[in-house]
Amino acid sequence: MNPLYSWHQTAWQHIQTMLDNQRMPHALIIAGVTGLAKADFAQQLASTMLCLQPNHHQACGQCHSCQLMLAGTHPDHLYIGPEESSKVIKVDQIRQLKDKQALTPNISQWKTVIIHPADAMNLNASNSLLKLLEEPPANTLIMLVSDSTSHLPITIRSRCQTLNISSADIEQSRQWLSAHAMSPDEDDLVRLHALTGGAPLQIKRMIEHGSLESLNQAARDFDQLIKGQGNIIQLAQDWQNLDLSLLFQQLQRWVSEQIKATLVSGQHPSSGLQAQQLWRVLDCITATIKLISSQNNFNKILLIEDFMVSIVQITSHKTSSQVNLNEQ
Repeated sequence: MNPLYSWHQTAWQHIQTMLDNQRMPHALIIAGVTGLAKADFAQQLASTMLCLQPNHHQACGQCHSCQLMLAGTHPDHLYIGPEESSKVIKVDQIRQLKDKQALTPNISQWKTVIIHPADAMNLNASNSLLKLLEEPPANTLIMLVSDSTSHLPITIRSRCQTLNISSADIEQSRQWLSAHAMSPDEDDLVRLHALTGGAPLQIKRMIEHGSLESLNQAARDFDQLIKGQGNIIQLAQDWQNLDLSLLFQQLQRWVSEQIKATLVSGQHPSSGLQAQQLWRVLDCITATIKLISSQNNFNKILLIEDFMVSIVQITSHKTSSQVNLNEQ
């Protein structure tokens, strides 16, 4: 079996305690920010639950059950994710799960299910899963892997135990990246670590795709917007190729820091915006983040353009000189 990531250790110790006390729940939400390898954690737990000769609550990696898990053909394990070309998990997939859970295990004493990402279930799928959770089958562990548990219906959350995967600290991120032949300079690492919420896999993807420089440019674009400059049509074209989730998290963080600095010092913010304007900008960013993270399809260009128009309208009256956002 694959070794656990260093930032998984605390959550895994909690799992071991539950197994020691024979208090494993029938349904577990594995939660945390994007980029913590939560699905790998769920897969490791499934392997452990199905292993025929576990060693101190660790899958042996050698038995027939472990070999089937490695091959992806274990009859007592089911993985459910969005079907190809779809963003959502549909009700028919959950119905198949319910049919499978009615059967007895073939090889192991347990049956395991991973639903990833669980917040991709549409309403009908969630309702179908709820019926299964209300009358859970014996010796079955259903794991819902989620980047955003707030998107799961509260009726489902109330019937599951939540296990939060802690974010990596900056040293864990540095060591993991180094093991993958990546050594960003300290300033970039600190910024990427903050942007991703301490998610090493997400940091790695951003470095591989050159995302930091793209985000730097987008920050400069935003600076132009609040100055009432820049071509919205052209900027929207440039932004559509970015990871909008990360971009708006960056903007949210910057504006939040501006508001905090204003409240603490009582001085006018360096952006040149008044506090009331900053709060309105923050509300606009937050609303856009909600749209991006929803399951609804949206026109990316129109969403960006609408956001930019709103920012220009909010910031059209400023009282002090501007500074470059990228310097913050």
